[in-house]
Amino acid sequence: FGAVNNDNTILPGDTKGQIGVLETLIGQSICGVIFHMFAGQPLVIVRTTGPLAAFINVLFSWSESLEIEFLPFYCWTGLWTCLFLLIVVALDACVYIKYVGAFTEEIFALLIAGIFVQEFLKPLIDVAKNGSTDTFLLSFLLALCTFLVAYVLVEF
Repeated sequence: FGAVNNDNTILPGDTKGQIGVLETLIGQSICGVIFHMFAGQPLVIVRTTGPLAAFINVLFSWSESLEIEFLPFYCWTGLWTCLFLLIVVALDACVYIKYVGAFTEEIFALLIAGIFVQEFLKPLIDVAKNGSTDTFLLSFLLALCTFLVAYVLVEF
C-alpha cells in the first residue's frame, strides 16, 4: 500500500474521486497478474508512473472540457492504445526503436518535468489569488524548502 500511495499515484482529487488509491491498487494487481502470466517476466513491478499519472490528469481535464464521462473515455483510450500495440507487435515494428535516440527521450522527459512543475505551481497560484498574504508566503516558503531539499539530495 505504501508503494502505491506516493506522489506518482492518481489522487482522488485529481479525478474527483473516480480513480483513487484503492482503484489503482486493484487495477495494478489484475494487470500485474495478467502481464506476468503472458510476458514471461515475473519479477517486473507493474505500477503507476509519473508520466501515466500526468496522462490520466490530462485525460480527465479533456473529459471535463468535452463534457463526457471520464471512466468510459479512459477505458476507450486504453482499448485504442491496445489496438495500436497489437499492430506494432503484428508488424514487428519494434526493430525501428534503434532509430529513436536519446534526444527523443530527453524531449519526453522535459515534457513530463514541465507537467510536474505546472502541477506544483497550480496550488501556489490558487493560494496567491484566493488566500491571504500570510498563507501564500508560508506556502511559498514550504514549497521552496521542499525544492531545496530535493535539489541537495540529488546533488548528494
